Amino acid sequence: MKIAVQNLGTIKEGSIALDKGLTVLVGPNNSGKSYISYLIYGFWADSGKNQYAFDFFKLSDTDLGVDKDGYSYINLKEVLIKDCGKIAAYLTKYMNENITNYFSSNKINATIDLPQLEDVMIDQIRNKFEEGKGVDAATEGLGIRIKGEHLIYQKVGQHSEAKHFFRNFSGIFFAQLINEIIGPIVHFFPTERLALTMLSNDEVERKSREQDQIRRLMLKSNVDDQLLKNFLKGKEGLKTNYPQAINDYIYFINDLRDTVKKEGAYKDFANEIQQMLMEGNISVSSFGDINYTPRGMKEPIEIHISSSLVKSLSGLVLYFRHLAKEGDTIIIDEPEVNLHPNNQRIIARVVAKAVNKGFKVILSTHSDYIIKELNNLVMLSKANAKPEIKKALLNDLAKDGYDETSYLNKTDLGVYFFNNHTIQELEVDEMGFDVATIDTELDKLAYSSEHIYYSLFNQQEEE
Repeated sequence: MKIAVQNLGTIKEGSIALDKGLTVLVGPNNSGKSYISYLIYGFWADSGKNQYAFDFFKLSDTDLGVDKDGYSYINLKEVLIKDCGKIAAYLTKYMNENITNYFSSNKINATIDLPQLEDVMIDQIRNKFEEGKGVDAATEGLGIRIKGEHLIYQKVGQHSEAKHFFRNFSGIFFAQLINEIIGPIVHFFPTERLALTMLSNDEVERKSREQDQIRRLMLKSNVDDQLLKNFLKGKEGLKTNYPQAINDYIYFINDLRDTVKKEGAYKDFANEIQQMLMEGNISVSSFGDINYTPRGMKEPIEIHISSSLVKSLSGLVLYFRHLAKEGDTIIIDEPEVNLHPNNQRIIARVVAKAVNKGFKVILSTHSDYIIKELNNLVMLSKANAKPEIKKALLNDLAKDGYDETSYLNKTDLGVYFFNNHTIQELEVDEMGFDVATIDTELDKLAYSSEHIYYSLFNQQEEE
């Protein structure tokens, strides 16, 4: 799946493909990385596209047949496949009609490209018929039976009733297929996560929902952007409007009392973050408040007096412990926030392990430590290295936390450079990737340091 945009924040024009296990967004400040992350999240998290898919799906009279016994039927596979080629256009139309739900602007244009989606969807449909489970489960108790690729309505002579039923059933099935292919479960961890973790739950949620409703109503009515901003800052006492990703993170924090009742399948990632980075454990009180228990202490402390690292990563720990599922997409805006360089390297390895477990991760970063660590993990995946050399290397690196579960194949990595109002895809080879602006700045820093030293200190030593 590829999303192309125009007039998105500072981005005049650009596109990004979302077909890799790990997508890394790099570039200077205010170059559009967060904007594109918000757009991706808003679209994937928007459940309204399922209803839109249902409404988009059409069933004509020619799609229905009547067998020799008078039963109405459809060939479900053919009916679903015939509209596959129109899905990209449908999703583009939906995104542009609803883009005001993700941003406080109605001047953004977006286009969705889905290369080979028709083939993917056809394979998905075939699999459901071959397995039997997908179609059988969906038709259970509905008064229809399956014969090959046909759904047969179990009432003789009820052609009109059958058409209405098949229209609804096929539309729902079509929407579910689209959601399985391009609508992953997505979780967003914004740069503001440290502050959001500590905000007053009930008050923030009330104001956030209130402003959300007003914003959507006004933007749907094509209200001028400046008028909308003035209104949101006006006497109603509403705070500055948040993107959907920020609002949803607030809801996530507010729902922790219910969230902790769920049992996730990836507690090992949560434990690794706690043990390797936090040196303690995250817990949630009966009131839904996040607490932290430092290693060696029995009593927890409230999150607001814990370290910035703990505040920044507590949401990720709770996600992995209670919500994470294989196939989820995780978007992390600047994972390096509040982290010492050694911890930035550790979080890069955790991300790589998640990718290797079937998660999709999108992250934006300015961190040279994260970039270089990802490059190390790409180099460690080198397939044609001599076994004895690689074994000796891994034994030596084990003390630094490297193991095979964190190796990153270059084919699983996509990198995009945001600069000069555009988006450029960077090459990833067996040594990783280079970010010119970061490398240039490091070279400048090294030159300045040497210049200062030799000008001020070396001269004194010679005297």
